[in-house]
Amino acid sequence: MAHGFSNVLSGLCGGLQNYLCYSNSLLYFRCGGGGREEGLLLALASLVCVWMGPMAVRMVPRALPGCLLLHLGLDLAKEGLWDSAFSGLDLAEYVTVLCIAGAMGLWGMSEGLGLGVLCAALAFTLQAAGHAGPVRRTLRSGLTLRSSRSATVG
Repeated sequence: MAHGFSNVLSGLCGGLQNYLCYSNSLLYFRCGGGGREEGLLLALASLVCVWMGPMAVRMVPRALPGCLLLHLGLDLAKEGLWDSAFSGLDLAEYVTVLCIAGAMGLWGMSEGLGLGVLCAALAFTLQAAGHAGPVRRTLRSGLTLRSSRSATVG
């Protein structure tokens, strides 16, 4: 909600929209962020970068963004592929994760998402077909069953 309101306020003031990015949030959290003070310091640093403009980019060594992207990419790949193998996913769900990662690596984001939708539908079908036992129990007679309707005196 706050993200949406900030986009509306930015648009009304003639500014650009902002975006949510999982890798930025992950980096912020893993570096110890999470409190009000850290958020305010991050906002202040962002304002300084906006105020300095392109001069701020010149002060950052070229290797730093590359190392940061490599670190985040490896960390997110580990989280998505390795950690999800031990997170309780069944085989159909984990194969879906692997297919999405492979398709995105080979062909691109849209193709990976499309394949992911198809694999998710197939995984759901396989999981739903595995629960084909709707009968809870059987009784020899109905004398012990209680009715959901009240008994009428007749």
